[in-house]
Amino acid sequence: MFAKKGSFPLIRNIYLYLICAISMVIIIISAIGLIRIVLQNYVFDVKDYMYLETPYECNDDVLYYQNSADGLTRVVKPGLTEEVKMQMKQKCTASYDLKYKEQSKNNIKRELVDYIAMLIVAIPLFFFHWRIVRKEA
Repeated sequence: MFAKKGSFPLIRNIYLYLICAISMVIIIISAIGLIRIVLQNYVFDVKDYMYLETPYECNDDVLYYQNSADGLTRVVKPGLTEEVKMQMKQKCTASYDLKYKEQSKNNIKRELVDYIAMLIVAIPLFFFHWRIVRKEA
């Protein structure tokens, strides 16, 4: 893979330093990403915008109304008392909260895996090439 020590020393040096620089950038990006995840989710507990809004499924229009027989107009579902409406709203909101929390955990895990994988590849790559640069210097 590497050329002999005497042939094309400029190209070889450029290659070694370029790989070191690129892997160092990847290490920095991964570290920033990991710090962001920790700060966002465990220190400041930042919520996603979707969590702060009322989910579409839990809006009054969706919960309490249905299409009429002709399909052109919306009518209130029959037999809905205020108590039943409140129960429907609470059930929908609780279901959405549970779904959001699971989705949020999954997103955090996915991002952690991405950044850790980047570190696992970039750190050995950097040290391997940097050791060669230091040995030749």
